[in-house]
Amino acid sequence: MFTKIYNLKKRIENKISVLVISRCVRNKGNLKIYGRVTIENPKNLTLGKNVTINEGAYINCRDKVYIGNNVSVSAGCKILTTGLDSDRMHTSASVKIDDNCWLGVNSVILPGVQLASKCIVGASAVVTKSEINEGSTLVGIPAKNIRNG
Repeated sequence: MFTKIYNLKKRIENKISVLVISRCVRNKGNLKIYGRVTIENPKNLTLGKNVTINEGAYINCRDKVYIGNNVSVSAGCKILTTGLDSDRMHTSASVKIDDNCWLGVNSVILPGVQLASKCIVGASAVVTKSEINEGSTLVGIPAKNIRNG
């Protein structure tokens, strides 16, 4: 009995979060959210079609964030638009993730990064620089391109 109530509660929470987020962001359709996600300043977030965001994802939209069509944001992924420069001054820069990208579990996308379409970001990778080659695979800390599409 408890399990059924718990599962029903989780499904209701998920539907409510999708409803709230889809009304706050520019969403072109078929947004899927699994579990709890955090989106700061959702008005600065633009999502394409068929975007999936998984449990524990964190998207900091102090600056603009564009996520293209058919993008999967895995569990624990962080997309950041703010940081500190070498003089410890707060900075912000937009982030753009093109179509058909996959952001691996616990990966981090830092401010100012642009990913070309069909890029794969490996688990726990920290992407510090933009990747202009379509179909690249980025792994490591800091992330390095190990395969061009």
